[in-house]
Amino acid sequence: MGIKYGVLGPNPVSKKAVFYSGGDKVIAVSTLSNIATAIVKLLGNESTFEAAVNQPIYICSAAVSERRLTELVSDFTGIDFGIPEEVSVREVI
Repeated sequence: MGIKYGVLGPNPVSKKAVFYSGGDKVIAVSTLSNIATAIVKLLGNESTFEAAVNQPIYICSAAVSERRLTELVSDFTGIDFGIPEEVSVREVI
């Protein structure tokens, strides 16, 4: 969903990319199917369910930078994202 709507670097709809704080920091990304699988496994096992009650759950399919993610999406779709817009996370917050 993040790639589809362009919130993680490359935006296939606008054919532009935005890098937050340089785009080189590694971020955790997950596919919806991996999130669903993890939740089903968590709920299906009483011991893991009990351990997770009222606790945050972290699910990560891959760790990748926005710059690398943009390269991968470009290779897969053939889209040239041009020169990415640089945005400071401090300015956004």
